[in-house]
Amino acid sequence: MRSIYKYEITEQCMPLDAPITRFLSVQIQHDKICVWAEVDTEMEDRHFMFTIVGTGWELDKITNFDKTTYLGTVQYLGGEYMWHIYYLELKVPYKKVEELEMDR
Repeated sequence: MRSIYKYEITEQCMPLDAPITRFLSVQIQHDKICVWAEVDTEMEDRHFMFTIVGTGWELDKITNFDKTTYLGTVQYLGGEYMWHIYYLELKVPYKKVEELEMDR
């Protein structure tokens, strides 16, 4: 079944596994960063890592930043903070990535 779901981005770097087919929007709702996306519940989950970046932050210090895709910018606390939301699609769930890195 195809539908639109909302996901809250609650951490600066947050993994998400969901059957997302397309991102629609990122906005603040009730003081939380939310992403709306089209999903297909008959599809297997895709694996994403969201990253929140503040204006003026050094992007070179963020791991794999050059591989991310920009999703949008939101104003927080009436524009006191500007958060820029990026995502990276992973080939495996984040938990598996951590396990692979620990095996090295």
